[in-house]
Amino acid sequence: MCTMYTFFDEVDALTSKVNDFGTQVIERVRKQLFIELDGAEQRTGIFVLGATNRPEVMDSALLRPGRFGNLIYIPLPSQDGRVSILKALASGKETHARHKQTHAGFKLMPIDASVDLSAIARMKACENFSGADLAALVCVFSPFLS
Repeated sequence: MCTMYTFFDEVDALTSKVNDFGTQVIERVRKQLFIELDGAEQRTGIFVLGATNRPEVMDSALLRPGRFGNLIYIPLPSQDGRVSILKALASGKETHARHKQTHAGFKLMPIDASVDLSAIARMKACENFSGADLAALVCVFSPFLS
């Protein structure tokens, strides 16, 4: 038997509360998603995962057992986490395809080894940065740090 994983990034776009974006298309997609999730519960080896940074707009019907019943909060990275992320991005070994391209028209360039990534991670301005925010920071400023 095979295991299947389905991942919805920014699942809130499909499952916002009806009053927020109640268009007919979104409502039909939402209802169909509920039907499919309800049917998957009886099958083994099927895992449906979703991610959002806007849990407050999620429809509570989606969060019941059998749908997205288990919630896991992943906090923003700590200072040490930010250092690790910056080092991974600066090393050029990042494997995620989006980070190999550009961000807002800026191409990721190698960062000189003398740049103190720990000092950048400790900056107050970076305290609430996610991994995506740090990737954008590196893409925008790497031409000036090489």
